[in-house]
Amino acid sequence: MCGCDCYPYIFWLNGLFPGRIISICLWILVVLIIAYLALKLVGLIKVGNRRDRDKYDSLNILRMRYARGDISEREFIKMRDLLFEPSKEG
Repeated sequence: MCGCDCYPYIFWLNGLFPGRIISICLWILVVLIIAYLALKLVGLIKVGNRRDRDKYDSLNILRMRYARGDISEREFIKMRDLLFEPSKEG
């Protein structure tokens, strides 16, 4: 206002954060967070244990095979129980 640099927060990079390097780093962080949230919203980033996702994907395949008549009800139940039995790994 008075012709000096009294209000450094009015510039774009310094709008929210003081200091040029800190401001640039924080803006990059904000952009990365927004990109992460957008990818998560689209579904490209999945959260969870891969082993659990594999089990549920396998269960869906098993259900489709049962629905098509490829396997009997007895085979379906046996395979489903094998799929979800507690693992003996460490």
